[in-house]
Amino acid sequence: MKNYKRVQVEWTDSATFSRWHEVGEDDCPAAIRTVGMKVKSDRKFIAIALSQDEWGKCSDVIAIPRASIKSIKELRG
Repeated sequence: MKNYKRVQVEWTDSATFSRWHEVGEDDCPAAIRTVGMKVKSDRKFIAIALSQDEWGKCSDVIAIPRASIKSIKELRG
């Protein structure tokens, strides 16, 4: 099993509102914090997995565009 680095990524996600409402302060992108294993990283995105099995396969992977990322922090332990 590969030993991936654990990271915390803070990023901004799109938001959508599908109901009739007054436009206000709630109509803004969401601040997100994702914690997991960094399984891939390049200049366009970082991919974070939540789980890895004994054969090295990963699941629950999210690819976060670099343009959306506010910070990346490596976690110890």
